[in-house]
Amino acid sequence: MDIQNNKSDHNFYVLANDNDKSISDNIIDAFSNYNITVLPCSKREERVDTIKTG
Repeated sequence: MDIQNNKSDHNFYVLANDNDKSISDNIIDAFSNYNITVLPCSKREERVDTIKTG
């Protein structure tokens, strides 16, 4: 099953480890193709409201 075939009112995020090296543009593009936002670990404090639930 392809995730693009599913309709959803949810947002999807990937928390990507960029502590040792930067996140590849290819990785960001691949997730973007599926409407998945890549959040760098180094900026997680800035995006806490984005990933907070409830």
